[in-house]
Amino acid sequence: MITPVEIETALGKIVAEIYADRAPASAGFFLRGVDAGRYDGTAFFRILSRANQTQEDPVEMIQAGEPIPPEAEIRHQIAHETTEMTGLRHKRGAISLPRYSPGAVYHSFGVCMGDAPSLDFGGGRNPDGLGFAVFGQVVDGMDVAEAIFARAEPAPMIMRPIPIYRIRRAGRE
Repeated sequence: MITPVEIETALGKIVAEIYADRAPASAGFFLRGVDAGRYDGTAFFRILSRANQTQEDPVEMIQAGEPIPPEAEIRHQIAHETTEMTGLRHKRGAISLPRYSPGAVYHSFGVCMGDAPSLDFGGGRNPDGLGFAVFGQVVDGMDVAEAIFARAEPAPMIMRPIPIYRIRRAGRE
């Protein structure tokens, strides 16, 4: 099942498809947060650009939702759905869950601004090699995502977060 969602930001609207059929645990976690209003009033707070990372293989991504909590405060455990399992990849516009250990997630999400195979299963971004769980894809509004990405600062955690007014399943008020 594909569920369209609308992400209304201060810079415009992003429309994404959420793939509950391919990544049921990750998509379900995100959609439960959407339905509960967990993302309303949050922001895009982290922008990873080539200029503000020290990794050998930097990724370009915007991250939104709940700011990164200390690992000790992680309260959500879900099945970790690798890109090998789902067939979904960290391509431009992919939406995935940040995590500490496999399945230890929080109410945040990232949007890839370019292809990022180092975030996939077998990639080098996580020492365990399991990667991050992709669960959706931007289908409209990449220009808005680009406008957010253009606000990158010298450090990934930006001083002027871009507000998210609300996230809803498309067609719902």
